[in-house]
Amino acid sequence: MRAVRQFATVSGAQAQYSIQAIHIDHGLHPDSAQWAKHCQQVCDHLGVTLHTVRVAIDLNSGDSIEALARAERRRVWQELLPAGAALLLAHHHEDQAETVLHRLFRGAGPTGLSGMAEQCYFGKGQLLRPLLTITKQEIVEFTQSQISCNGNTNVHGIAHWIVDPSNSDSKFERNFIRHEILPKIKQRWPKVAANIARSAALCSEQTQLVRAEAEQLMATVCKSTEVTESSTVCRSTEVTESSTVCRSTEVTESSTVCRSAEVTESFAVPGIAGVAGSAANTLSVSELLKLPVPKISQVLRYWIGLRGLLLPSQQQLQGIYRDILLAGIDTQPKNKIANYVLRRYRDDLYLVVAAEREQLHLQMQEQVPEHTQAQLQDLVPNLATHGQAALKIAWQLDQALKLPNGLTLTKNSVFGSNIVLPAATKTLTVCLGQSKGERAKKVFQTHAIPPWERGKYPLVFMGERLVAVVGLWVSPRLTALPMAIL
Repeated sequence: MRAVRQFATVSGAQAQYSIQAIHIDHGLHPDSAQWAKHCQQVCDHLGVTLHTVRVAIDLNSGDSIEALARAERRRVWQELLPAGAALLLAHHHEDQAETVLHRLFRGAGPTGLSGMAEQCYFGKGQLLRPLLTITKQEIVEFTQSQISCNGNTNVHGIAHWIVDPSNSDSKFERNFIRHEILPKIKQRWPKVAANIARSAALCSEQTQLVRAEAEQLMATVCKSTEVTESSTVCRSTEVTESSTVCRSTEVTESSTVCRSAEVTESFAVPGIAGVAGSAANTLSVSELLKLPVPKISQVLRYWIGLRGLLLPSQQQLQGIYRDILLAGIDTQPKNKIANYVLRRYRDDLYLVVAAEREQLHLQMQEQVPEHTQAQLQDLVPNLATHGQAALKIAWQLDQALKLPNGLTLTKNSVFGSNIVLPAATKTLTVCLGQSKGERAKKVFQTHAIPPWERGKYPLVFMGERLVAVVGLWVSPRLTALPMAIL
């Protein structure tokens, strides 16, 4: 970060770039709060804005601490990275060698053995690793040259760096490779890090070719004539504890950039369109099953990679195929991988990021939907059949109601301008987080809303009768039947 700050000062780029830093406090070490304080002191000294985020790691989940911490860091970075910004990470030459060896020992294919990309799309911006070709020794020598006569402190008494003691613990896989394996290999092959980096580059080239072929194949399957530029999805599996954000108004494109772009509301990527599900950003299970198993794996990796997520292993892909794709259409199987879950509803395969806080974008109805008398009886449930709601709020109809999920309800936005409620009705009850009940379920089934998303939709009750599912349905009784029946 100090080097980035010096570059911006010397080059006069401060007017074009806003340099900010992110520190992730995993809370795994007793001194983690002190480390966060140290980062704040350094950033204050450099005049750099620091974003410190404390995350919670579930140590009882069964996953490795390394993987959990990595997933949390990536989640926070994606949330904080503004559009058009670049996230700079401090991975160096030896980190690349460790990454490739780690993936090799875990049975990775060409994509994993491509190592870490120097530049790739990440969230709304880019991820850069400017030190990837620099050796650890070169970094140490540069750092030592910056140290004053005060030792590991500057003239203001601030430590230049802090060593995380867990980096020396060989019970962690990457540390074991770093301290036990690589030193022995270097004794026999001194240039092993450079050779591994060269092999990773060759694997990356092959991965790009395979990806291009997969896109062309999928375009053929979709009967699509449009083929876009192919590129390699970046997998970052190791990151530093704190990183620097360099915000720029210009982001250039390069043929070596690895794409993991945002997923749009509808699939415009060749090959995905042919296997797209009925809901936005889903895949059709029945269409996937028409492909050979190896091609299904390619599509799944491509689809998951578009979100910039950790790609599943071959064993995990087999589990997805066996447990989700081959499951009955009336089941709702799911498979958790890192910080995301693959879920199925009907014929659609969903990718749900566990920590995602997606806002519910509801399209308010301008007019009350028309229903027959038979539909009316099926779609108007009694409150008693729903069980307990997660949250009940009294809504004064003459006022707007702002819900905890950020949605604001008004009488017209929920019911439309055509509805005239009984004059005696001054207050309704809004239930949020409630989705159970056979009768209410039919409303969600009609609109193909997956069970795990139903709790986001506010339910509006008049007395004990459901009169609206916000954004989906309004009771026809409000217009079709005499007011006395209500």
